[in-house]
This record gives sequence, structure tokens and C-alpha cells, in this order.
Amino acid sequence: MVNRKIKIRSALIIGSTSLVAKCIVEQLAKNKCVKFRLLARNKKANDDFAQSLRTRFLVDVSTASLDLVASASEKPFGFTRDEFDLVVVTVGTLGDTELATKEASEALSIATTNYLGLIPWLVALTSPERLEKRGRLWVFSSVAGDRG
Repeated sequence: MVNRKIKIRSALIIGSTSLVAKCIVEQLAKNKCVKFRLLARNKKANDDFAQSLRTRFLVDVSTASLDLVASASEKPFGFTRDEFDLVVVTVGTLGDTELATKEASEALSIATTNYLGLIPWLVALTSPERLEKRGRLWVFSSVAGDRG
């Protein structure tokens, strides 16, 4: 049996302020991942997390704001995605599920965040050209963004 340890030195994290993403990033940093690109809706929380990583693990971290609802029709990536060994997706929202049973606008907001807003990213991440290149893609269910 061959034991191959996965070497991940760089990671793009989409939905980086979720509890799941934070745990993954911290474990990656502990295992010598040295470069992170963090994308999240909440700029302050994302910047605070990035600073914590820089301080605790001495890693290279850049951040950007990402609102899937606002960017659902935009082309994703303002950088070269091929520079990352790993892409982790942990976006989503629970929203107000009770309100969503009464108000279509809340149901649409949840659906846009959890499904429609993510489609451009997943299409770009799984394009035939991209799949020919090295790297890994980890995608977690949409509620990972809120429930962790």
C-alpha cells in the first residue's frame, strides 16, 4: 500500500467565513499550506480571519468580498485560479426558512445564494480546460455557510 500525503501549498477558499471553511483553513495552515485567497460576503469578518491566520501561522493571505446574490450574472475570478492546489467551496445561507414559506422574496434570496449565485463559479472551476490541470476541488453543501 502506498501512503501518499497530499501536499497542498495554496488554497482558494470561497465562503471563507463559514465555520467549516475556517476549520479547513486552519488545518491546512498547520500542515504547511502557505498561501490563501479568502472570498466571503462579510468583508470585516474575512479580513479579521485573514489577519488571525497571518499572525498565528505566518502565511500569505489575500482577501476579497464576494456576494453571490449580487454577482450571480458576473463572470467569476479576478485572478488566476490555476495558481491554487486546492479550491474549497463552503458558501450558502439558511436564510429565514419560516419567512421563505410566506414570502417569495426570501425564498428567491435563499435560492440565489445557495444555487444560482454559485453556478458561474462551479462552471468555471469544472471547465474541461480546468479539469486537465492539477489541483483539487472540495465542495460542501450550501448550508455549510451558516451551520458549519
